[in-house]
Amino acid sequence: MTFLIMKYSIRIVRETARGEAGRRVVRTRARHGHPGPPGTEAGTEGGKRALMFLNGDGMRGGRAHRHIAGAPLIGERRTAPRYRFCSVRDEFPALYPVRDGGRAILGELYDVPMPQLRDLLASEPPELELSIVELENGDLAFGMVLRRGEHERGAHKDITGHGGWRAYRDAT
Repeated sequence: MTFLIMKYSIRIVRETARGEAGRRVVRTRARHGHPGPPGTEAGTEGGKRALMFLNGDGMRGGRAHRHIAGAPLIGERRTAPRYRFCSVRDEFPALYPVRDGGRAILGELYDVPMPQLRDLLASEPPELELSIVELENGDLAFGMVLRRGEHERGAHKDITGHGGWRAYRDAT
């Protein structure tokens, strides 16, 4: 899948098309002249927003949620069943993309203004990196995943069976 992120886009519009083997593909493009999200001014940094899938302490009630407080919650979402889920030092979770043996992981989808997204990303631990996460319905969003090379270390506990960070925390 190819993703196009345009630096000066005012609004991102998703177009659904049929990809290889009839698989749903979401393409993004800027729509010139279309107003930004309600309450924002096009062309200002405050008007640039990103869809961000959170699955750890950035979610409501978590200690990192303060970084995105006030950002509109779109709702709870699950990833496509292409991820394993692990606990890093029992401090935070990490998605890990896999070809086989993945499961849908529960999280929350937010429409985050860029300044808040920068604050959130600055608070993320070094074991994680920003990536594109596929959601259960085929939509795409930014999300944090386990940094390449971390999985191979074998130091992180697999918690995929819990289906989400809150369920894991409630069970421990």
